Amino acid sequence: MSIMRVVKTAIFMRLSIDSTSADVNSENVAMDVPARLVNGKTMVPLRFLSEEMGYTVTWDEATRTAVIE
Repeated sequence: MSIMRVVKTAIFMRLSIDSTSADVNSENVAMDVPARLVNGKTMVPLRFLSEEMGYTVTWDEATRTAVIE
């Protein structure tokens, strides 16, 4: 099983490839989509990761861009 760890200030996240649950500061949190391996690269659910770190995520349809603030 592959595991990715993300640390920001006092936030610790652990995501497992192909799992829709994540460990955020020792709590099990559900994700809409799992982290995946695509052509040898790890793809993470951007909205989940960003929002759990305290950012706001919006979608700009005109430019088809995710905006993280």
